[in-house]
Amino acid sequence: MNVFSVGPDDLDDYELKAVREDGRFEWFIYWYESGSWEGSGYALAYNKEDGLLHHKSLSHCSCYGPMEDWASCGEVTVDEFLNGTESVFDYDCRDEIKIKAIELLKG
Repeated sequence: MNVFSVGPDDLDDYELKAVREDGRFEWFIYWYESGSWEGSGYALAYNKEDGLLHHKSLSHCSCYGPMEDWASCGEVTVDEFLNGTESVFDYDCRDEIKIKAIELLKG
């Protein structure tokens, strides 16, 4: 699996462990920014088995990490994502994820 960070901060190996061990994903893109006691961001992963994009907010307080409960992420089809019929991003600064995802999807 290829991992792409398009934000100011990186997730560490421990934080990426759940998605790497899952085995279904061809790639994982994230934008993450760490604060004093919290973090914010978003992640998008391409599931090579069913062709769906999985997305998750990485926002958290100090009690939990950004990848907490990765298994409960949302899903969207590639067509919905590319045609803008389904918005998976909560923040304006996530354009970097969309640009990278389109690059990977269109090959």
